[in-house]
Amino acid sequence: MKKIAVLIFAVLLTFTACSGGNDTNKKSSGSSSSSSAVPDIINDENSRILPYDEEVESSVDETSYTDGKLLMKSFGELWMGDAYYIDVLMTQEYDPSKMNSGSSAESSGGIQTIKYDYIIAVDFENDIGGLIMISDVGNKCSLVKNHEIYTIDHKNKTYTKELYDGLAENFGEEFTVKRCLGIINNCTFVEKGDTTYKDAEVQYEKYTIKSQMPGVSDPTITYYFDSTGKPLAEIVETESGKTTFEFRVVSNKIESSEILKIPDDYKEIAS
Repeated sequence: MKKIAVLIFAVLLTFTACSGGNDTNKKSSGSSSSSSAVPDIINDENSRILPYDEEVESSVDETSYTDGKLLMKSFGELWMGDAYYIDVLMTQEYDPSKMNSGSSAESSGGIQTIKYDYIIAVDFENDIGGLIMISDVGNKCSLVKNHEIYTIDHKNKTYTKELYDGLAENFGEEFTVKRCLGIINNCTFVEKGDTTYKDAEVQYEKYTIKSQMPGVSDPTITYYFDSTGKPLAEIVETESGKTTFEFRVVSNKIESSEILKIPDDYKEIAS
């Protein structure tokens, strides 16, 4: 169960991974308390730090990222605000026999499906971040503020607290890959165009990301946008399966402040 959960977090970390770099517009980057599931793509020393503007558009290396304007604009502008709030339904369909090696060995249990409901919110100005993640393999509710991380148990109305060596934005990066202010060199634009998604006419942009595992094909990521450029969904396809992210809310303001609070009647317990 733990191995599956770690894999899920690794897949979550591909969320918006095609837009790389650090947030140069924030006050401080802090030192992130990175999860062991963070893929090498995040720590790529060759990542280019490029803010989204016309100058960037003209300076992008055509071999890496040329026409992905909707992705850069929609998520890049989101991270440059004072806050962001993302509500997502994630569905992962995977073959357990192919999770680690990309092997084509027969699966004993066949294709498995796990659904996640999660919300991630970060208030940059007040340095507060919150996460709610609910799934069949376990729930997780966390809050980061004042350089401390709170793990909240809503069932028992309790929470634990420990030091967090970083900012709320670093916490957010662990679950969204907030890398949308620039471009990662190993993310390659493939194509764009018009298609249908859930019977609606949409625009799409497709990318590949260089695989971090020898002998494993490069994952592909396809983003779908409505006629106004609003992101609707993201589909990540690997040799082990497919993960679909359906964006219910993508906002540059905190849509519900409850995610950034601990109820007054909850009690702190030892971690």
